[in-house]
Amino acid sequence: MKKLLTSGLALSIALLTSGCFKEKNIPAEQLITIYDSNIQETNKIAPLETMFVKVAGLEPNALHRVEVLDPNQKIITYAEVRSNDQGIIGPLPIWYDVGIEKKEDGSFGLPNDELSLKSFYIRVKSLNNSDTDFKQDFFLLLKKPSNPNDMPKPVVSSVSVEDGNISNAKLENTFLETGSKTPDGEDSNLTKVYVKANLLPYHTIKDGKIVPTDKVDIYVIPFTGVSFEDGLDLEAVAVTSRKNVETIDKQTYKTLPPTLIWDLNRDPKLINPGDSNNAYSIIIDTNQNGRLDIGEDLNGDGKYDRYIDGIDGQGAAGFIVMNTEANELDYYMSDDNKNRLDTISENESGDKTHLYLNMNNIPTTEKNATIYVVDEDAADLPDGYNLSDNDVREKNEDETSGTNAKITPPDNETRFMPYIAWQKVITTQNEAGYGYTEDITEPKKLDVVVDLNKNGQYDKGVDYYLANAVTILPYDTNITTVVDEEGREITSVFNEANSESNTTVYIKFGENNGGECSNTHYAYLFKKDAAPKEGDELFGEIIRVPVYTDNNCVTKFMDTTELFKKEILKVVNPNEKNNKYVIIVDKDDNHKLNSDGDDKILNIAFKDTPANELPDVSYINLASGGLMGQPYQHWVDTPYTSAYDYRDVFTVDAEDTVPTEWWWTRYWMDKGVKVVWNPYIRDRGWWWWRHNKTYINEKGEESDSPFYYGQIVDLYIIPADKYSLYKNMPLSDKMDIRGRHTTLPIQFSCRNGVNLQTIWKAPLKVGKYYVIVDANRNGKVDDGVDFIDAVKQDGTTIKDNPDVVGFSVVE
Repeated sequence: MKKLLTSGLALSIALLTSGCFKEKNIPAEQLITIYDSNIQETNKIAPLETMFVKVAGLEPNALHRVEVLDPNQKIITYAEVRSNDQGIIGPLPIWYDVGIEKKEDGSFGLPNDELSLKSFYIRVKSLNNSDTDFKQDFFLLLKKPSNPNDMPKPVVSSVSVEDGNISNAKLENTFLETGSKTPDGEDSNLTKVYVKANLLPYHTIKDGKIVPTDKVDIYVIPFTGVSFEDGLDLEAVAVTSRKNVETIDKQTYKTLPPTLIWDLNRDPKLINPGDSNNAYSIIIDTNQNGRLDIGEDLNGDGKYDRYIDGIDGQGAAGFIVMNTEANELDYYMSDDNKNRLDTISENESGDKTHLYLNMNNIPTTEKNATIYVVDEDAADLPDGYNLSDNDVREKNEDETSGTNAKITPPDNETRFMPYIAWQKVITTQNEAGYGYTEDITEPKKLDVVVDLNKNGQYDKGVDYYLANAVTILPYDTNITTVVDEEGREITSVFNEANSESNTTVYIKFGENNGGECSNTHYAYLFKKDAAPKEGDELFGEIIRVPVYTDNNCVTKFMDTTELFKKEILKVVNPNEKNNKYVIIVDKDDNHKLNSDGDDKILNIAFKDTPANELPDVSYINLASGGLMGQPYQHWVDTPYTSAYDYRDVFTVDAEDTVPTEWWWTRYWMDKGVKVVWNPYIRDRGWWWWRHNKTYINEKGEESDSPFYYGQIVDLYIIPADKYSLYKNMPLSDKMDIRGRHTTLPIQFSCRNGVNLQTIWKAPLKVGKYYVIVDANRNGKVDDGVDFIDAVKQDGTTIKDNPDVVGFSVVE
């Protein structure tokens, strides 16, 4: 993303390589080649470009470190990568947003004119030995167009505007989805995308003629990672556009003041964006012909000599739209011990458990809300629905309905919006305000309503309706589930696999007639959503176990830990979507469900305990084959597509990955697992990066961002069959299947990450793997900071299914 343009100052940066000087042995051939964001070899690069570097003449298949140093020889950015079979690295995206510096007031801008007289450096050294260690200098030259006939590369950037005042525009590359709010409940200014441009050509080329650039057309188009080519039909791929926007005359060039290009609260709206529709580029069509015209090569050397249209987002996205909680509720229920659980048994069972509400990201200034529990089982409640009259719980001691919930303000460390934490909602025992004691014969789903304005009625757009948030299970005195072989402790809720206790499900059946345990019938286990209906055949069960059905006998039916170890059933980190099961006892032995006759149905649920607790990080797709999508494939409704070629399976030879030509068939790239960095997610990791713009140095120390805006991360590929993910998990090179982690520069400004790179060269090794990004480079997995690819292509994460890994390698 090309960001942080100094207000009122039109600048361009020319990057000129100068002579080499030797510290160690330097190959005689051209050592370093520089490319712009169009992946064209160049000696001129516009402000806020992405700089690519190709290094040749290196030891083949060896680890090297490529650094960019400032005039004081302090590191701006670097990467640690392996050369290929020909001893070549790159082209490698080494410096994103070239020239950005951090000012004394904490803002960011372009360097001053004095830096144009000082050398910057590219340094290359071997990590295997000391034979290779050399550097080459280059300059950042700052200049304005000298006359109206100059046509430098335009500088285009997305900006945000507070309260519609364009004089206060700030360069911004992360906007928020439709309906997003500020912590105090106001519409976020980041739902409006503005664009600003400098160095637009004074004249442009239209229909073969040079004409004034008095008006321009602006297009927002999806970004997929491929480079936009000359002639792209902008009308065909645009998400939105704005035509005939007037420019400002600066004598030798034109500018575009901050101009609204996309109001996300108006059509086209963007709700719950995912991998397929959250990254965009902006193109300013200066000749208004509806096509992309990058520029012209006047002397036939294969380089652009003058530019026509301007792009924010060539090679790296111009801006992204973040998935927030605006259109998707973030809540869960928990029990008295803060284990995630949404299910309790009815009153007669004696279950004394309370359920509590935990809810994140509530945009409000209110200090508390009123909670109601209703029985509607609807997609939504009608506006004005009377909550006080319909609360199904016992009245409060003062005969009122509804219970109080405290709203906690953000701590600005891990939480940046108000939230509700562990507020009591319901119990099935008698308790004023909270008790629900109805007799039921079928599982009962109840709804929770958070009355934010505390007026006793449901107001759409203000209050929160949490449909089916609570489940109450029925109790049958003739057949129960218990946690002990003596049959004394009745419960319908058990612990997940590997928990310290309560993992065994026993079935206690019938009345004690003084006889022996003799009669047995089969009991079948099904997931709740896959259970047979009345009259259905009993097949497709998870397990089938004979159980005693008389004389109050107790039979061991299952143990979650034993089934997990046998890989029969993995009840690990259960949640409200997958924690419910049904046991059917086929007492009439006809292999059909006949609940009106002798067959019995038991409903059970499992709670999420700390036994298998996963890191609380952002789980994202990273591993790619490198066959990037096209713009027209990008704007779709599904959250995950093939646009970035995220994969679940690779072959040992990686023959189906991007071949020896780079993804637009221009440059060498090794076959193997690629990384495509697209962590545009709403998880806690984003908040940490967004609000703590810190820099992690090569020692893993955290400090303020350096002189130039940048960030380095460490990437590990670890075998999933050898290492399990857990909180504060240490990371080391011994764990990495490649023998050493990879260090990469990322586009810190919006966490857009790296351009396509090979992180594991073929031949690969058969197995299952996680990809872990140690964002703060401290050698361990940190909650709310790091990223893990333990995600399938369809978006299923290891939290949804414990079998999920980042990718697998097969023969």
